[in-house]
Amino acid sequence: MMIFSVKYNYFFSALNQKINLTSIKIKLAFIPTPKRVISKLNFLQLIDTSLPTLEIGPWDKPSLKGHDVFYFDIMSQNEIKKSIEDADLFIDANSIKFKADASNVPFINFIDSTGDMSKINKKFNNIYSSHNIEHQICLITHLQQLSSLLNNQGKIYLIIPDKRYCFDHFIAESSLADIIEQYYEPATKYHPLRSILSMKCETTHNNSTAHWLGWHQQTEGIEPSCYKKALEYYQANKNSYINVHRWRFTPENFKTIIETLNKIDLISLEIEQIYETNKQSIEFMVILKNKESKLM
Repeated sequence: MMIFSVKYNYFFSALNQKINLTSIKIKLAFIPTPKRVISKLNFLQLIDTSLPTLEIGPWDKPSLKGHDVFYFDIMSQNEIKKSIEDADLFIDANSIKFKADASNVPFINFIDSTGDMSKINKKFNNIYSSHNIEHQICLITHLQQLSSLLNNQGKIYLIIPDKRYCFDHFIAESSLADIIEQYYEPATKYHPLRSILSMKCETTHNNSTAHWLGWHQQTEGIEPSCYKKALEYYQANKNSYINVHRWRFTPENFKTIIETLNKIDLISLEIEQIYETNKQSIEFMVILKNKESKLM
């Protein structure tokens, strides 16, 4: 028994050491980079609505309310209500159909059909925009306008779809070259043809949970006829704004875009905080502010 006990203890002691060493190696090899995440509710609670605040594109579900909250949209309150009443159902970020409520549409204080905010003659401590930045015709111009609307120490709160977990999954993320070219040499007044073709024919489903599970099956664009129909649609509507995604981001490439545009003096904004996309979610969140030099 004594000999067995010694051998037994020696064997398991050696095995335990080997397991521990292996475990340490595995842990060292797979230590993840710390990522900051936040829920949408907690993100909204960061915004002090007792101070002048602008919400962009509230539709029938304004996220912020209060005496000092103002709204900007491409349509007036009555136009949004009519659009809701004329439509049957809308589709949310996870492909769930819903009926919008026209009675919830707030009064729109500032309106421009192209999204131009340069005529707004008011400054804000907070600007909040959810799922709007990807629709802007010119990203740089939009960021410049947001910057000019901030009070000293003002902040911009953005909620942005992560292209990896929405219908943009198969379409490449936006490049700095494309963004800068649009600023200096815009091809059209509105979105270019490729944006309409991509949106109509190269997107997939919009279920973020399925994307997180690795199910990205492309459901559109399989038939060449899709491009023919998209071209016909573009020809019929090219002289007006077409509501599509012009830009596509991930947290990492959005960070690179903002930092680079700042360094080459095309924008005065810098990132205060970027929150990674939550698991099963379709969006990430960013806080921007003007760099110190502009405040002086």
